[in-house]
Amino acid sequence: MKKTISSIVALLTAMFFMAAVQLRADDQNGPKKDDQKVQAPEKEKPGTKTPVINKMQKNQMKRIKKGEKSGELTKEEAKTLVKDEKKIQEQKKEMKSDGKMTKDERKTIRKELKTESKKIYHKKHNDEKRRDRK
Repeated sequence: MKKTISSIVALLTAMFFMAAVQLRADDQNGPKKDDQKVQAPEKEKPGTKTPVINKMQKNQMKRIKKGEKSGELTKEEAKTLVKDEKKIQEQKKEMKSDGKMTKDERKTIRKELKTESKKIYHKKHNDEKRRDRK
């Protein structure tokens, strides 16, 4: 019985030692190709992501479309507002072109979007209505 137990202990010790040697060899050789993670290409460069600004722009375009559909905005008012939104989009695109969007650039765009948001509100709540709607 003692012989069987010592044989099992010796076998387990040998297996443990071999596993430790293999782990050490893997650490020295680096990860295998299968273990390496492949990163998907990003749509935007890391320093140019603007999720808050994108959300603001999307929301404002929805407000303009909804205002035109409901008759709160005339076609000319909506056209002017969309034109202003496109100018802001072009400015944002230009700011991103150098691969970075600084804190000050983000602040500038957000400020312009807030101003544009106020314009949308005022034009939706003025007395002008579309002629085909009442």
